Amino acid sequence: MDIESIKKLVEQIAAVMGPALPGLLSKGGDEIAKSVAGALGKDLWEEAKHLWTRILPVAQHSPGLMEAVEEVAQDPNDQVNIAVLQKELRKALQANMELASDMQQMMANSGANKSYYMDVHKMRDMNFS
Repeated sequence: MDIESIKKLVEQIAAVMGPALPGLLSKGGDEIAKSVAGALGKDLWEEAKHLWTRILPVAQHSPGLMEAVEEVAQDPNDQVNIAVLQKELRKALQANMELASDMQQMMANSGANKSYYMDVHKMRDMNFS
């Protein structure tokens, strides 16, 4: 997989997973997760959870990636945090081509490539904390 393909894949992953991170990482119980899931819609929430289950083991062994994930979870609308997440995801995918291939396949099979990419504007006024 070439660099441009990885960049595009990372943008897709961040677009799907980023807005869901407050719910995926919530330590406040199911209420935050339910709130995020409701805002995203069932399909996008399920897709984000599916991606997260594949990325979490990698993030647990990559302090930079985990920190980026936690920062986006704190503020999913902060473009700097999203850019850092994309950078860390790109590094992880470039270092692990099996992960890159898995993620590419997951995105190709998902509805995330269809019409319901996250409407970021919808999320801006929401507070999940």
